[in-house]
Amino acid sequence: MIDLNYLQNLFNEGRLNECFEATNTFLLFNSQNAGAILLKAKWEFEFANEQETEEESEAVYASAYNHFETVLSYEPGNHDA
Repeated sequence: MIDLNYLQNLFNEGRLNECFEATNTFLLFNSQNAGAILLKAKWEFEFANEQETEEESEAVYASAYNHFETVLSYEPGNHDA
């Protein structure tokens, strides 16, 4: 079963693609889970650095930014966001 601890461990271990896929699956059933949205935002931020063009990077950064904002709308005091 996927839970936030499992997702966080994937991220911490650097298994970012697995983390992204598992997080997206988790969010299908828990769409307002701030912890999962935060992990997705962190993954997108890391992924943006790997893009080949500036336009691609900007698009991924924009998505990360939106997800960080979503986390803050659910949890205004979240310092990680």
